[in-house]
Amino acid sequence: MTMKIKDMLKNKVTSFNEYIKKSVGLSNTEMNLSECKNLPLVMRSKPILIYAEVCTYCNLKCRMCGRNVHGMSKSDQGFMKQELFENLAELFTQGGTLGLFGRGETLLHPRFPYFLKLAKEKGMTVCFNSNGKSLTKNIAKAMVEYRQNAITLSCSAGKAETYEMIHVGGKWDHLWENITYLIEAKERYGTGKNGMPSVYLEFVSQKDNIKELPMLIERAIKKGLTGVLVIDMVAHSDELEKQRMNTPEMLPVAEKYYREALQVVDRLKHLNPDFDFRLPGDYDPVTKKFSMGKESKKTSDELLKKLDCGEEKNMCLEPWQTFYVRHNGKVAPCVITNRNLGDLNKGGAIEIWNGPNFQKFRERMRSQNKPFECLRCHLFPGPQRYDKALDNAGEYEPL
Repeated sequence: MTMKIKDMLKNKVTSFNEYIKKSVGLSNTEMNLSECKNLPLVMRSKPILIYAEVCTYCNLKCRMCGRNVHGMSKSDQGFMKQELFENLAELFTQGGTLGLFGRGETLLHPRFPYFLKLAKEKGMTVCFNSNGKSLTKNIAKAMVEYRQNAITLSCSAGKAETYEMIHVGGKWDHLWENITYLIEAKERYGTGKNGMPSVYLEFVSQKDNIKELPMLIERAIKKGLTGVLVIDMVAHSDELEKQRMNTPEMLPVAEKYYREALQVVDRLKHLNPDFDFRLPGDYDPVTKKFSMGKESKKTSDELLKKLDCGEEKNMCLEPWQTFYVRHNGKVAPCVITNRNLGDLNKGGAIEIWNGPNFQKFRERMRSQNKPFECLRCHLFPGPQRYDKALDNAGEYEPL
């Protein structure tokens, strides 16, 4: 490799992944995984997973959502400007993954179709979570015509009463009407109901809804959806703590209904033999699934097991693989931390990716002295109680 990193940053090489391909015969994802074996401070590859929080407004108040427990100031609410998204696009690579969401409802952004079109033209895989309330016929058509890869719709219930209790402000019939718009658009403008985008439902398991999981599975299969993803709830309050199903007392109850749901999948496999039903133990976010693929994810997991980075289990590869941009242009190395590592209003995306703050964060992550927030991450060793110390980045210890 003859080109120096500083030259890459200076010239802002937009065809970086093509350069990699020609130079070493590797895709950006392959090169990234290869680099991660050594945990360098400066990366030649680009991130394989980019999150763009294009909107922080939301039109529902789902009871398990952290924003409704902790609140969000008016100054932290808004839409990402088009020029910021276009600045971010210099990190887009053929086969890279864009998670087009953050703390708000993506489909509320008036420029959503343009963002999707631009990302797909750059070769990105695009997927995101949505509550589905703003999934209109026109948006459904855009998703199909621009070949969005996947959408995951929040639906933590099997019937209207429970859905409207949990997803406050939502209407059960309206959600399924909008899902129908998308299925019809796939059949009219795409390659049929099995084409793009894949349509998942996400079910957050709780005491109040767990009995309805088999019911939801049956409805999803008969509707022709891609799959249902079950996740454990992160407790953001004492009240939510009482709803958790992944406690020693409640896990046997959860497993009972998981078994019933699996029986439904088996009983209806003649309708959809490829129905993708995932439980918390074998579930990875759809963004991770697309950003690596099955074999690359296996390679990444094996790599983590081999890394000698201290006794604590809070080692992860996010600082080497992920780039998270908030709606205001502030950049973080993952979706958990509120630490600011750069600002797209003041610098280029490639420059930030290998800038001094990202390098310092990588250096801390690969040491036994992990960053403040990483030691409080509720994703390690599994979904736990949310630590309120994560809220205020001003109280984080410096890198």
